[in-house]
Amino acid sequence: MKKIGAVFAAMALALSLHATPALAEQPLDTIQITGTASRTVDPDMATVNFAFEKQGATLEEVRQAGADASTKFVNTMLAQGIGRSDIATTSYTLSPRYTYERNGAQKLNGYKVNANWSVKVKELSKLGTIIDKGLTSANRMDNVQFGLKDEDLIKRQLLSQAVENAKSTAAVVANAGGRGLGALRRADIPAYSVAEAQPLMMAKMARVNDGDSAAETQLAPKALNVTVRVETLFALTLE
Repeated sequence: MKKIGAVFAAMALALSLHATPALAEQPLDTIQITGTASRTVDPDMATVNFAFEKQGATLEEVRQAGADASTKFVNTMLAQGIGRSDIATTSYTLSPRYTYERNGAQKLNGYKVNANWSVKVKELSKLGTIIDKGLTSANRMDNVQFGLKDEDLIKRQLLSQAVENAKSTAAVVANAGGRGLGALRRADIPAYSVAEAQPLMMAKMARVNDGDSAAETQLAPKALNVTVRVETLFALTLE
């Protein structure tokens, strides 16, 4: 019997020693809480994406068309008070166009140019005018994205609120369990989120009030919801 008891004692000791490293990896006397903070704000800027496309019989024809459109577009934006750094060419391609015969043979059928520009509009009161003026050289507007000029400032303010939210929640849980809340041990900041608002674009009318002038494009942006999350780990104290 003594030998059996000694064997079980040795096995128990071996299991205990084997389990120690795994247990040591877990933080003891801590509480992990996710804190959040949100704010609804009106957008104060927009990014508009324009495009120009043209097909032609020769490479020089479409190249010249692309060059003319690019020059006119940039000059038009500058004339509207858009800063040069807020105008970007996002892509520009010249490529051949092919058709396929019934026998599968490939036949050159001309060329095409595609140009895309991104424009930051920091005065929303000018947005409709910028769109309309841009379409005098571009022949397509792909989308409008509303945003915030000082988004980082809002995120920093919300981050402080998120940590306070996590701290107050952790204190409630700790007190309910008969413990006190200690110092912040760790904080991880995952990606924040901004809920993008889809703009409502009102189509330009050919005639307004029986007049000949076209109506200016109007957009009705919705408010943006900015949310920040922070993963916190607080120490627990004995009370």
